[in-house]
Amino acid sequence: MGEVWTLRKGSRVAVCRLTTHPMGGEVRLDVDGEMLRTGAEREWRPLLVLAMDWRDQFLEKGHVVQPILVAISATLEPPCLAGSRFEVV
Repeated sequence: MGEVWTLRKGSRVAVCRLTTHPMGGEVRLDVDGEMLRTGAEREWRPLLVLAMDWRDQFLEKGHVVQPILVAISATLEPPCLAGSRFEVV
């Protein structure tokens, strides 16, 4: 389904993703492209709680949030985004 968060510590990169699973959904944690942990549940809420618990553990060990930069040229702005504000997330 998509990326929940990305953290960095030096050259190491940890990425948590949320995907579908036969049981319902799954969170998968990869560090430097290698699977480190997974968790599957019937409901999505426990998966998001698990993903945030993992994130907190990595933050406590000195990892930092990977910023996502969004840049849109005013000349290319589609009408549906007119007047929208974009920020660093």
